Amino acid sequence: MTIESLTYFISIIEHKSISKAAESEHISQSALTQVVKKLESDYNCQLLERNNKGVTPTASGLLVYEYAKDLTSLSNALKNRLVCLNEGCYSIILKPCCSMDNQFIPTLMYHLQSEFPGVKLTTEFDNKIKTISEIQVGITDFGIVMGTTPKHDNIDVEIIGFEEIVLVAHASKKITELSVCDLNKHKVIDFSIASYLKDIHQKVEAMTTSSTPVGYQPFMSLDSISSIKTLIQNNFGIAFLPKYAITDELKSGVFQILPLKDFTYRLPIKVISKKNEDLSSLTIDFKKSLIKAAKKYFLQKN
Repeated sequence: MTIESLTYFISIIEHKSISKAAESEHISQSALTQVVKKLESDYNCQLLERNNKGVTPTASGLLVYEYAKDLTSLSNALKNRLVCLNEGCYSIILKPCCSMDNQFIPTLMYHLQSEFPGVKLTTEFDNKIKTISEIQVGITDFGIVMGTTPKHDNIDVEIIGFEEIVLVAHASKKITELSVCDLNKHKVIDFSIASYLKDIHQKVEAMTTSSTPVGYQPFMSLDSISSIKTLIQNNFGIAFLPKYAITDELKSGVFQILPLKDFTYRLPIKVISKKNEDLSSLTIDFKKSLIKAAKKYFLQKN
């Protein structure tokens, strides 16, 4: 097994085709087929199933795919850091959660890069659990996450602001007020990779009665706010979304916020990192500036 072979395997899975992956990676189909055979030999299991549409991963193949993404990401991060080190610069990796305000991150990056011109700042959107794990082992320097965070002795957490999560529907829906017990009567679309989703479910379940003991079951789950907004614009379903994500639709009168009885949720937004005693002096200065700039942004916003 090599990083190169894992990279090829990722391409096969994502293209759902050996031939398309071969074209994308500029390698012959026979060579890619040999890569798969070698991986299957190394792991002693079948990784792909072939059909008339291409290939699909087996359960083992999906597991290898998930680990392969992490391993190749680690390899790339290591290469980038080594290049930066050899060039005499300093590298900092910042990972915001996927549902972050799309104006906040560029504004923050501009400020930090201006204040620290000698730092190579890299940002990559990722999920909360993975980001925390990578901070613990030193792969990632900072994360910006939403919602609850598990307590770790070697992780520092600082709240920098709040974002309101609201229940959104098309403006034409004639609903004056809902209770959490009414949610199962509607087609609720979950934002599947949102860092706040678990918190919302827990809060809803805590407010339910014996007649609806599990809160609500989502009608469907999507991994894109844009896709969810498209469905709502066509009057298909309702969804819990950050208020910032629907500002334009509220102003234009296309969307409405559904009043959910006794339910409000202001989501804490946090900067996470290692403890200061485990950081270099430059990283501590960078952290102070990051937190200061982030708090100023949310103060002005609210």
